[in-house]
Amino acid sequence: MSNITFNEKALTKIFHDIYMVTGVRVSVFEPPIRYSLNDASFHFFNCVSYPPTMPPCFCRSVRKCKKVDELCFNCDNDAIRIVENTKKTYIYTCHFGFKEALIPILINGNVVAICFIGQLKNSIGFPDFTKLCDKIIHIDPDFFEDNNREELFAEFNSMRIMSDDSIVSLCNLLERFMPICVDNGLISASKSSLMVEFAYYVQKNLDKHIKLSDITDALSISQAHLCRLVKNEFGMSFTEYVNDLKIKKAKSLLAESDYSITEIAQGLGFDDTNYFSRLFKKMTGENARTYRKKVQKSGINAK
Repeated sequence: MSNITFNEKALTKIFHDIYMVTGVRVSVFEPPIRYSLNDASFHFFNCVSYPPTMPPCFCRSVRKCKKVDELCFNCDNDAIRIVENTKKTYIYTCHFGFKEALIPILINGNVVAICFIGQLKNSIGFPDFTKLCDKIIHIDPDFFEDNNREELFAEFNSMRIMSDDSIVSLCNLLERFMPICVDNGLISASKSSLMVEFAYYVQKNLDKHIKLSDITDALSISQAHLCRLVKNEFGMSFTEYVNDLKIKKAKSLLAESDYSITEIAQGLGFDDTNYFSRLFKKMTGENARTYRKKVQKSGINAK
């Protein structure tokens, strides 16, 4: 099951615009799954790209050879591991001499997805097609018995040429843009994982004055994004959720302990006992003192 959710419609529109300006195919995918032409178990299962499917191209054609496909797969795998370990953009030259780049997408400080651009020629003369063919023949002497060299040459010539400076500039733009996609919910961790962390943080810090900024810093997400998730998950605002837990805890303490109302208020992060008392009455319909007398007299549990 995927841990990351992509807003496919919105991301496809964004990648379409990038493609129309640059001619470069952009993808985002959730690691560790990589692409293999020959092994379906390694196909991307959670990926958004534009164009949506890889058009006929040199790299796809040569990967019909299982040995080439294995080399490409290992090259992709090594690059992904580098990005996951360093958490930094990695621009590299693949084993065939094409330029590729991986841009990490972080949530809670972890690389949860990767943005990919690649299969770019660095210049008109590099890499050299004849040398590539020689390399393919060395890997698989029978490759050109089943594949047309002229068609492969046409695909090679159609590949996008981009200078090193242009690749760096595009990566810089994507580095700035991916966090915006995360902040706006276009790329997000599954509700369960983020909301479990959120709920744990609140419970752990129920004795403090919990600020929205403290939680968003701890979870490495924007305040707007967290508020949307909390509203969708619990049907209440961030403040309402925190206050609801604090008042439930206060009811339990009023029923089961001898702490004074002031001590309970302070123990739940309220500096102003009067504010705590007003909030308690607003949320329960009765003041704290009356509530304590009622539940202690009846012997019922706090609810």
